[in-house]
Amino acid sequence: MSNRKRSLRKRDKKKRLIKYKSKLRIHNNNKGHLKRTKHFHENVKKALNYIEVFSRENLTNYEILVLAKGLKFIPSPDVKYIKQNLLRDFDELGRKMRCKYHFSDKTNADTNHPFRIKSGFKPPLANNTIENYLFATKMEICRLKINKVRNNLSKHERAALKTLRSNNNIIIKKADKNSSTVVLDKN
Repeated sequence: MSNRKRSLRKRDKKKRLIKYKSKLRIHNNNKGHLKRTKHFHENVKKALNYIEVFSRENLTNYEILVLAKGLKFIPSPDVKYIKQNLLRDFDELGRKMRCKYHFSDKTNADTNHPFRIKSGFKPPLANNTIENYLFATKMEICRLKINKVRNNLSKHERAALKTLRSNNNIIIKKADKNSSTVVLDKN
């Protein structure tokens, strides 16, 4: 047998092996997909045990999964605006500290009405100790590195939560007798 024929056979064998491996990979991927969909449908069936639907509105599988988590479930916050919210809250704390210092020597003769409107008064700068504390703390907050929060909802479940929140045709309540969630029509 010539060397040329041997090399052709080896090449053909390699091609067949590559083709077989790719088919095997596709088959294994499909197997994983089938397992995931089966697991997903089992989860939806289990979730239906925790929900009572007395509505004509059809709920998607993801909406059912979100409702099954319960009414006290808290989705993880959006990391985008954590630092801005923290700085805004700290500025409000600084304003309150300056107000306390500004009005500390004055006696409050009038009793505050419980339903008064917030004035939004911006007091002048307080003494150096308070201002140095506020400045140093604000710099520390700015230097904070915010770790990413792991989402406790998938993107489909987050979208389902948004649609449930915006759906005005249904009412979602806690059941009287057991700890399930009830979905009712608004009418």
